[in-house]
Amino acid sequence: MTRLLPFILLTLSILCSCHDDHSSPGDPDAPDYNPDAPATEARRTVLIYCAAQNSLGYSSSYYRSNWTADSLELVAGKHFVSADDRLLVYVDDAYHPRLYRFRADADPELILQWGYDANSANPETLKDVLKRIKERYPAREYGLTMWSHADGWIPSSNTVYSSPTPLSFGVDVGEGGDMYYDKTADGKTLGAQMNISAMAQAIAESGLHFKYIFFDACLMQCVEVGYELRNVTDYVVASPISIASAGAYYTHMLERGLFSDNPCDMAQTYYEDVTSDALVKDYDDFGIVISVLKTSELSALAQVVGEALKDVDFTAYPDLKAAHAYHVYQVSYCYRPHYYDMRSALRQLLNEEEFKKVDATLSRAIPFYVATHKYWVGPSMNGYNNINVPDCCGVSMFFPQKIYADNASRCVFGNHNETYRQTAWAKAIGKGAE
Repeated sequence: MTRLLPFILLTLSILCSCHDDHSSPGDPDAPDYNPDAPATEARRTVLIYCAAQNSLGYSSSYYRSNWTADSLELVAGKHFVSADDRLLVYVDDAYHPRLYRFRADADPELILQWGYDANSANPETLKDVLKRIKERYPAREYGLTMWSHADGWIPSSNTVYSSPTPLSFGVDVGEGGDMYYDKTADGKTLGAQMNISAMAQAIAESGLHFKYIFFDACLMQCVEVGYELRNVTDYVVASPISIASAGAYYTHMLERGLFSDNPCDMAQTYYEDVTSDALVKDYDDFGIVISVLKTSELSALAQVVGEALKDVDFTAYPDLKAAHAYHVYQVSYCYRPHYYDMRSALRQLLNEEEFKKVDATLSRAIPFYVATHKYWVGPSMNGYNNINVPDCCGVSMFFPQKIYADNASRCVFGNHNETYRQTAWAKAIGKGAE
């Protein structure tokens, strides 16, 4: 504990330093905390976007937030950031949003602070941050980490900036909200979430294209999510399961993940940390499934999957009892769907010849996948899923099921079968709404 004290004090000073400022980055008179921002082009600029105005950012005298823990890991690992790279961290928690730069040879530097409670689940906020980074921190390539809660492809239940549409990321409870319970100020509504289609649009409009997007969030390695992001990033690194709340161990991510030339190193590092004896207290035998999706292969994958499934009637609800599911379908989890492993499910539905064609393309689209042989799904302490690793691919895909229609009135997200038909992936494979 003694060795961590300087880091804790530094972190607390970072968190509190801008609390009383009332400037806005949208105002021409907003203070610039980095007047000497580099104009030269870096090798890579990496942004960690922490939407932490929720239970992940909640702190008390008895509880250290996940963001606080991760900030300590960033401080401990910042010496791995080379002079030719740049690490920027946007964080929105109990205080107004801030943007920091982490350097190897200096304390974390406050670059900019918002003078109001910006909604970090609003794609306009994301676009604003990205445009500023593009202008002030140019690089030959960019990496993006999206840090928060997430639900994968299913629709957001609360967007204060647009009407609900499929796919969601993040929770922002807003000013006066209950961060511990992820509720807005009325105490009844889940905080705002960002639709992935809107995320993709915001990134495109910012003018940035990413080498990778790494989701340090639950359930985001869905083919539906990757397909939405195919035009704004080369790779998606994520997990199809509900990950441990500890998330990535950022000291090691800075050493051999976020700035690596190979995006697969992020997934490998994540796996090694979760299974490490040194970090057993952080992950407590939680387990992990994580993979890398290559977006340039997704159009070809959609074509071959669509051809293979053309005679499979989704309205008849395919029998997938033998397929591997990454999620427990029940009321305690808001009736989120099963998140079937794509390879496992397609093997159940296709004949051998059709499956071989799909599997060859699937292998090109997923250059890396690794998993522990079991992982926690809950809701009980003994609620583990066993996974036959060679039979799966680490990417989920939705398949309609009768139970989703039966429980639609009790599900905050409505009828998953109908919502899915609106996704770009469903339309690409010929199973979407006309």
